[in-house]
Parts: sequence; structure tokens; C-alpha cells
Amino acid sequence: AHQPEEARAGAPFPLEDGRAMVAFLRDFADGRHHAKEERVLFPALEAAGVARTGGPLGCMLAEHDHARAATRAMDAALTAAESDPDAWRTFAIAAHTYVHLLSAHIYKENNVLFRMAEEALGPEADARLLTGYAGAERAAGLADGPTYAARLARLEARYPASATLRRREPEGARPAS
Repeated sequence: AHQPEEARAGAPFPLEDGRAMVAFLRDFADGRHHAKEERVLFPALEAAGVARTGGPLGCMLAEHDHARAATRAMDAALTAAESDPDAWRTFAIAAHTYVHLLSAHIYKENNVLFRMAEEALGPEADARLLTGYAGAERAAGLADGPTYAARLARLEARYPASATLRRREPEGARPAS
């Protein structure tokens, strides 16, 4: 079975860093990014005749739900790690699932969803979407963009990509296709 080196070496589980990672995913990725899509972009696409179920919108919504489930699993593993030293494995599997999902999700957004939105909505919708996005961010009551950039920079400084991005996967971490 493939295990992260830190876990094989018996290194302590980084609860504070894990909590910071989960908070970033919950607040920024879901609370800001997914929320703007679900509250502004997707309804605009639906109004332009794009079906909510099936197709790209249905796929994006399902992936948002899967990302939320992976984030909840990471959060639960962090709580369990306070008394269960093996909870790192659950966290690692959920984190890998999230990373795998997010990579594919971003590709679909950039190469399918956003292109479809440009065609369906046209450039005249840009100002309306930006206004809607700003409103969705205010309604969420979360921190501003620079705050999240600073949080991410702190995590990236502690976990440089060269040290954390590996091709190996924890056993069972690959989500079902």
C-alpha cells in the first residue's frame, strides 16, 4: 500500500494545518467559487436555455456535491485524529479524492462550461455576471479575496508543491469513475 512518507515515519498529524486547508476549501472553493456559479452563472445559463439536469450544469453541480463530501470527510478525519492516530489515512484519501476531482473539474470548467457560457450568454452578460458575483460574495459574509490569497500563501510556504505533489496515491484514494 502506498502511504505518505510522513505517515510511514510516524510523524504527528498536522491538525492545525489540516484545519486551515479544510477551512480554505470550505470557505473559498465552496463558499465563494461554487456559490457564485450556483447562485449566478448557472441560473443565467438556465435562463438562456441550458438544462440544469444532465449535461455540463448537472455535471458541475454533482462535482460540487462530491467536493463538499470530500471536504466533510477531511474535516471528520481531523476530528478523529485527536484520538485516532490512523485517521491520517482517511484524511489522505479524502484529500486525494478532492485534488483528483478538482483537477478534472477545473479542466471541464475551462474547456466546456465557460466556453458554453460565452456562447450562450455573450459578452453583454459580463457586467451583469460580475455584479451578481460581487453580490453573492457579500451575501456569503466571507473574507475578501486577498485574505484567501494570504491564507493559501501560508499553506504553500509550509507545503511547497515540489514536496507535496506526487503521482502516488493512498490505497483506495482514486474515486470511482
